[in-house]
Amino acid sequence: MVMAQVGAVLPAAGVLAGCGEPRIDIDKTTTFIEAAVAKQVGAPVKEVVCPEKVLVKASATFTCVVVGTDGTKGEARLKQKDDAGSLTFSAPFLNTKAAERIVQRQLRRQTKGATVSCPQIVTLKKDSRFRCQATTGSRTKTVSARQTDATGNFTYRVG
Repeated sequence: MVMAQVGAVLPAAGVLAGCGEPRIDIDKTTTFIEAAVAKQVGAPVKEVVCPEKVLVKASATFTCVVVGTDGTKGEARLKQKDDAGSLTFSAPFLNTKAAERIVQRQLRRQTKGATVSCPQIVTLKKDSRFRCQATTGSRTKTVSARQTDATGNFTYRVG
C-alpha cells in the first residue's frame, strides 16, 4: 500500500477582520496546505489556489486546488470546524514517491539502474489510472497504473 491521504487540522487559520464580516486568512491556509502535502505525500507543490474570500462560518466548506511543480493538480477540501476560523482539510493524494520506489524496485530486478518518474499529484480514486515513465538503460517505457482502491493500492504494467 502506498501512503495515501493528507489530512490535518489547521487551528485558527487566521481570521481577517478588516471591514465587514470576518474571513479566513487564505495566505496562511495555502502555506499550511502546501507544507502538509509536501511533507505527507512527498510531492513538491508549485502553488495552492483557494477562493480569494472565504467568510468564517462553522461547518462551511471550500475547495483549494493543489498544483505540483509538474503541472498536475488535485483538490484539497476544507471544512470550518467553528466560528473561530479553525479548519480541517483532506487532500486525497497518492504518495507518488512511494509508488515510484515500488515500481523501480521491481524493474531493478530485471534491469540494473532502472528509474521511475510519476506525476506529482495523483488523486486517490478506485479504478483511476495514472502513467509513469520508466527509464531502463537508454530506453524509456510507459508504466500504466490502475488504482485498485481509494487507499493507495495499485497495479501496473510496463509497456
